[in-house]
Amino acid sequence: MKYVILRCEDLASTDGEIPGLLQGARMPHLLHLAQAGAAGAIRSRGGASDGGRLGLHGALLGVRPNEAEAAVGRWYAANINLRLSNGQTAWCCDFVTHREGRVIDPSAGKIPTAESQILIEALNRQLGSDDRRWEVGDGSQHLLVVRGGTLGGGGPAGVRPPELIAGQPWRRALPRGSVGVGLRLLIEQASKVLEEQAVNQVRVDLGENPANLVWLW
Repeated sequence: MKYVILRCEDLASTDGEIPGLLQGARMPHLLHLAQAGAAGAIRSRGGASDGGRLGLHGALLGVRPNEAEAAVGRWYAANINLRLSNGQTAWCCDFVTHREGRVIDPSAGKIPTAESQILIEALNRQLGSDDRRWEVGDGSQHLLVVRGGTLGGGGPAGVRPPELIAGQPWRRALPRGSVGVGLRLLIEQASKVLEEQAVNQVRVDLGENPANLVWLW
């Protein structure tokens, strides 16, 4: 390992000043890393990027947004050592919590991988096919692999990550055209599957946010 990049983030406006993001926190190890390495503030030009957290990670490593390697779905696939074949497209598939059609928690209560795996298996049983399958990732972040025109013939470019639509109606964040129609249908079908799963019912009973929606981007 050559470098460790630690990025602390929030979406608050800085108003020209560096905010005290960790002010008041006990962070001796973080301070040690900052003193031993290089620290600074990152500001994007023209506001936040639609690439969100992973788009900025790529920029830090020299990957430009318009390059093929910037496709976040490929990064999700690489994270689980999944090789994509010709004609396959990788969509990021994040479990989120919605209420009355509005995203209220982009990480579904930080659902653990063990619980997510049960939900992914249910999605594959009921909605998987030769041209569409879900792959288990980590926590709330997983992968949907499709072939050809399974989702209206387009790719995930332009669909924002879930943290950038928090508090908003998810249907309004879908792209227009056949891709948006295909996404909406699949998301609604998947939501019905997730609502029926015992994992989510237990989470609700425990006062935890359920993973009752998949966000594909």
